[in-house]
Formats: sequence, structure tokens, C-alpha cells
Amino acid sequence: METAVIYIPSDVDYDQVAARCLAHVTESGYHLDSIVQGRWTDVRRLMWSGKVDVVVVDEEGHLPARRSPRVEIAANGRRRVAGPVAGRRRRPRIIR
Repeated sequence: METAVIYIPSDVDYDQVAARCLAHVTESGYHLDSIVQGRWTDVRRLMWSGKVDVVVVDEEGHLPARRSPRVEIAANGRRRVAGPVAGRRRRPRIIR
């Protein structure tokens, strides 16, 4: 089971965002480690330590612009940032 942390920026309505993120964590079958509100550096520390596999945010705009770690996709000569993924393990997809 993958471990997730929910990141909520300090300028966002906590109750509304937390409910959606918690629903996503539950639906995805993740184990919730914690909810971090306000400081991206705390989330980054958890990612680098290997304590969490997934960071859940309500929308892409809630991520810091210069976050690290990140993944860049170089296909088709365009630079596209795909989000903060470090050492991520994927769950197998179940096809029925």
C-alpha cells in the first residue's frame, strides 16, 4: 500500500479542500500519513526521506512553481513539468 500526504496551501479553504483530498486518498487505496498545511518544505522533507510515495493536492495551482523534486518530460521538444515524483512506485492496474 502506498503512503500519501495531503498538501494544502495556507491561503486555501482547509475544510473544502481537505474533504476532496481525503476522498481521493480513500478511493485510491492509499495509507494517509499526514495533512500538511502551509509549508511545502515540510512536504519535500517527507518525500526526500522516503516516508511518502504520493503527494495529493486539490489542484495543480496549489503546488509551488519552483517545487522540487519534479519530473520534466522532453518529448516533442517541449518542456513540460509533470509534478513532484521521486522514487514513485506504481500500483498495478486491475483490469476487469
